[in-house]
Amino acid sequence: MNNPDIDTLVIVKGYGDPNDDRWQDHEAGLFMETTGRKLVYPKRLEGFQPGETALTEVFREEMSDILSQRSVEARRAVVIAHSAGGLAWLNFIQQYPEFRDAILYLVAVPRDYHGHTEIKDLYAPLPTLSAEQKKKVRVVGSNNDDIISELPYPLAASLDVQFDVVHNAGHFMPRSMHGDPVTLDLGKDWLRARNQFDFPYSVSI
Repeated sequence: MNNPDIDTLVIVKGYGDPNDDRWQDHEAGLFMETTGRKLVYPKRLEGFQPGETALTEVFREEMSDILSQRSVEARRAVVIAHSAGGLAWLNFIQQYPEFRDAILYLVAVPRDYHGHTEIKDLYAPLPTLSAEQKKKVRVVGSNNDDIISELPYPLAASLDVQFDVVHNAGHFMPRSMHGDPVTLDLGKDWLRARNQFDFPYSVSI
């Protein structure tokens, strides 16, 4: 699918060090090479590096500044948020409700607290979405995520939105980071995994 109204891709990384083999980097490259449209992908967010603590207010301020500087229009944007980045984004749209109108993919985002104290502040009540806004949200998860130990159903059910399961995707990380020879390398295998659900823009693979 190729929606001509979409002019921006926003990628919100999860907690952890940047790694050029993450699926986010592959998606960013595909998007830019194919569409030439606007990409917003901050690889370092304050509080999201190992040893730091991610704070909701800090993320809100930083992301608001980034989106404002890049003149991002919510209705013309696709947001892909991974793991803790998805939690942070859900908090962000509480304070900036206009961004509830963006198309949103929540990838491997937990709904329950799993003992990760460094992202504890990001947990909050979920935003209220209109019927039209719910149609723009998709939760994507795995059947064997050993980081959050959670299927995509709880979050999708809480938001009342569609979900997709990518089998054997773990926590959606490249093999260079998860070290498991069986789990998908996302990374390299991102191209195969992304074909399991529709994006509102087309890329050349």
